[in-house]
Amino acid sequence: EVILSNNSTSWGSYFYVPEDVAYKLAATPEDNEYTEFLTYEFTEKKLESCIVEMQWEKIALPIKIEIEDIYNLYIEQIRNELKNYAGFEYTSWAQAASFCAEQKINLDEALEWANHAIDGKWVSQKNYTTYITKARVLKALGKDNDAKPYFEKAVFHPTAIIFDVHGLGRKYITAGDVDLAFDIFYWNAKAHPNQWPVNVGLMRGYSAKGDYKTALKYCKKAQKNVDLDDELNVKNLKKLQSLLEEGEDIN
Repeated sequence: EVILSNNSTSWGSYFYVPEDVAYKLAATPEDNEYTEFLTYEFTEKKLESCIVEMQWEKIALPIKIEIEDIYNLYIEQIRNELKNYAGFEYTSWAQAASFCAEQKINLDEALEWANHAIDGKWVSQKNYTTYITKARVLKALGKDNDAKPYFEKAVFHPTAIIFDVHGLGRKYITAGDVDLAFDIFYWNAKAHPNQWPVNVGLMRGYSAKGDYKTALKYCKKAQKNVDLDDELNVKNLKKLQSLLEEGEDIN
């Protein structure tokens, strides 16, 4: 039996009193490799739960901890942090909004946070990060038409990094939003013409649409632009060319 106590200052069980008990739970010991000193280790860490394992001698005792409504605790913590030093950095507001967009929670307030990162007092920044954050929140809200201009603004902003944009396009292909992914690849190619990563993006975009002939064209263009010393990407592009020639989707 594991007992969690409200008293963190008492040594061992010598001063145990039932009034200090916060929670009791059952756990099953397991065989473990020898551990010289008493050790506590988080062997599994998730947003919703964790497993803390007590290890000593040849025994391990895994304890799973879950908290109800954990996301409400996260949101409350974020609100408090935004009222402190973190609130003076636009990145804090963008990260808070992005977390909500990723988890699809608290989206109305997340939109307020995204807007604050762009136009808020003391922190306002109009750049790739803030525009893409607002776009993601709007998309999570189901407002695709409102989100699209912010995706475009983000991609064309001077702070956009070509590989970050490419990764964003691949993310939406994985999510099954082929049209948005294609737009992102297209804008990236317009913003950074004649560079091999954008040709790779267009290759993936056309392949996702089932247009393998056009995808093959951009695959060959990418091979002309890629640094020949970049052996990994040279080899990968040749492999993708073979798949496209066989009429297979490369994504």
